[in-house]
Amino acid sequence: MTREREPQSDVASKQRSAADWLHEAIETLEQLFASSSYTPEELESELGSPTEFGELMFRSIPKRSPWDEIVGPVYTTEQVQMIFGGSRQSISDRVKRRTLLRLRTSDRHNVYPAFQFEGRQVLGGLSEILKITVDEVDDWTLASWLVAEQPGLGSSVIDVLRQSGESSEVIDLTHNAVERWSR
Repeated sequence: MTREREPQSDVASKQRSAADWLHEAIETLEQLFASSSYTPEELESELGSPTEFGELMFRSIPKRSPWDEIVGPVYTTEQVQMIFGGSRQSISDRVKRRTLLRLRTSDRHNVYPAFQFEGRQVLGGLSEILKITVDEVDDWTLASWLVAEQPGLGSSVIDVLRQSGESSEVIDLTHNAVERWSR
């Protein structure tokens, strides 16, 4: 006689799936390192100790925030430095040139919406939108507008940029939004 499994709690399910995810990540790293020509000493010289490397990897995960429901996860300045390999000054310069969207939290921390990154680059076409909207709307409102479904597009501006890059349709929509915001 077979016995039915009793439903497991959500917590146990999440723990198991997190453990499964971690196991798969470790297997992948083992395969990649095994196929490389690096010695353990060279790896440690390049990446630090295994503990330091693990901590570095974990710190690169976008931080959760109350805004996750609206704009999704965000990166800290340190994480963006890791993405670009640049200094705080270079990140600040990108923000000033409107090639990177920075949000300032109520406790005066700078965060960067993860939606604007594609690998180690800023999503193509986003800087044009950031330049059009400068001084017209606060950046939190802009971030929420970028990820909200736009009736004229049938998806969000970010989704359109991710799928097809900058388009005249997105630029026109942005100019129309700026016109509404400036009233």
